[in-house]
Amino acid sequence: MAKRINQSDKAYKALRNKLLAQSIKPGQRLTEQACAQEFDVNRSDIRQALARLEVEGMVTRGAKGGVFARTYTENDVRQTTYVRMALETAAVQLAINNATPAQLAQLDEIAEHMMMMAENAYDMGFSEADIRFHQCLVEAAHNEALTRTYLLANIPLSMAQPAPHDKIRQQLLQNANEHQQIAQAIRHKNAERAIELLQKGLETLLPQLENRNSSGQKG
Repeated sequence: MAKRINQSDKAYKALRNKLLAQSIKPGQRLTEQACAQEFDVNRSDIRQALARLEVEGMVTRGAKGGVFARTYTENDVRQTTYVRMALETAAVQLAINNATPAQLAQLDEIAEHMMMMAENAYDMGFSEADIRFHQCLVEAAHNEALTRTYLLANIPLSMAQPAPHDKIRQQLLQNANEHQQIAQAIRHKNAERAIELLQKGLETLLPQLENRNSSGQKG
């Protein structure tokens, strides 16, 4: 029984991270068979994982059946950006004193992986690593209430638009560098610097949303 629960949890976490990173696109249909093959679990494990994700509002049931990745509005993303700012600011302040050496090392490793993804302009791999970085940061706070609340703010913070390869690479490299600095700031107990970098990264999403909205209205 424990193994089956672990397999279901494995499928849930893998699906959840792909939905957050938008490796699974909004509106994309999720089939039990395809997901079971991808994550090497049974269809029953996928069924349980999808049920959990439906309760959380990350997937929806189609009118004629089937499960689909939820489509988010710009307002959804904007509101969650402000929530993330508050929660991650609190997480940094707690992680400064509570993070274990293993968690500090994990933040460094994930940031290094983000840089590797950025150098190759692999935006999907970068997004998945970005999700792991922020989850690790929140876990390093060692505050269960904060972690539960953070997990409820579970919508993608990306409204990506097509861009030239060089521009994507430049943006990812800058983002990866900022994450490396965040990890170092936490290691050196510099909460002010870590919070400054976190808020800078989140705030850049807001004008992108405004620009996207304005472009849509002109079209």
